[in-house]
Amino acid sequence: MKRTRTTGVVAAPEVLTRSWTQKADGWYRTLLADPLGTVQVGEREIRIRAARVRSERIRDAVERAYADKYRTPGSLKYVRGFRTQERRETTIEFRPR
Repeated sequence: MKRTRTTGVVAAPEVLTRSWTQKADGWYRTLLADPLGTVQVGEREIRIRAARVRSERIRDAVERAYADKYRTPGSLKYVRGFRTQERRETTIEFRPR
C-alpha cells in the first residue's frame, strides 16, 4: 500500500483535506480511483472512505479552518493557494468505515 502525507483540518464534525498538487501518483488521485484507505493519527490507524466535497459551504469552512490552523508568515502562501478554484475542487472528506 502506498503511504503519503497530507495535513487535514476539522470543520466540525467532518475531517477534511485539500490537495496542493494533483499528481497522477499522489494521494488525491489514488483516493479518487480507490476511496478506501487508512489515515494515521498518532500511533493509531483508522480505516476511512474518502468522499469528494462539492458543497461550497463546506469548501468555505475548510478555507477558514486552514487559515485558523496555519497563521505563521511562511504558511500564508499555502493558505492563499488553497483558496484557488483548482484546489477547492480537491476537497476530500475522510469518513470512518
